[in-house]
This record gives sequence, C-alpha cells and structure tokens, in this order.
Amino acid sequence: MTGATSGSLSSPVLVGRDTEAAWLDRTLSDLLEGRPHVVVISGEAGIGKTRLIEDCLARRARELRVLRGECLALGSGIPYLPFAAILRALVRQVPTTSLAALLGSARLELARLLPELAPATGVAPATTASGPTGADLD
Repeated sequence: MTGATSGSLSSPVLVGRDTEAAWLDRTLSDLLEGRPHVVVISGEAGIGKTRLIEDCLARRARELRVLRGECLALGSGIPYLPFAAILRALVRQVPTTSLAALLGSARLELARLLPELAPATGVAPATTASGPTGADLD
C-alpha cells in the first residue's frame, strides 16, 4: 500500500481514564514527597494500561527518574530479567560516583547479577561474577 504508515496510531488525548490518571498523579506526588507506594495496574490486553502509565509519567518527566523492566512470556525461565533491565538503565543514567550511594549496601550482591555495576562496588568485575552474568539475563 502506497502511503500507508507502519506502527500504530493513537490519540494525543487519553480518553476515559480521568479517574485512574488523577489517582496515579496523586500517587506520583506522594512519591515525590517521600511517601513510597507500590502500584499494580492490571487488565486485559489492549485496555490501555501502558498508555495510562506513559501519559502520567510524561507529565512528570522533569521531576522523576523512571527505570523500566519488563517480563517475557510465562515460562521463559530467566530469573531477575526485569531487575537487570532496570539496573542497566540506572547504569546508563547515573554517574558511577553517584551509583554506589544509590545502590547502598546491596551493590555487591547486585553486581553479581550485573557486571556493569562493578565500578560502583570498587571490586573488579571478575570477582563479582560468582552468580549469573548480565549476558545470562538478556
């Protein structure tokens, strides 16, 4: 087809999710004020879960650092995959000097999962690789 676009098209306006968006905005405000939350958003495929989250986070992009990990289909057998993705994003966003403070006392254990964290631990990568390597988690 000539002139057809690839990918999906979506409205720039989030429709029918005002209540949910307002609740998520309040929750993000709480987070910014130091009150932690766990948020679980569930629903059938295609209902707009990702769109709701992306819309709310886009409005707060200047205030938040967002790290994202996703699971593969059930039965993939790759433990900790979303956490490895989140840590890799953190390594790309944060200077090594700040990374050690962010990871705190867990940094040595986390470096076992992800060798890219070794500079933040002060330990050579070879000595942190007693667990699965980052390549095993991709």
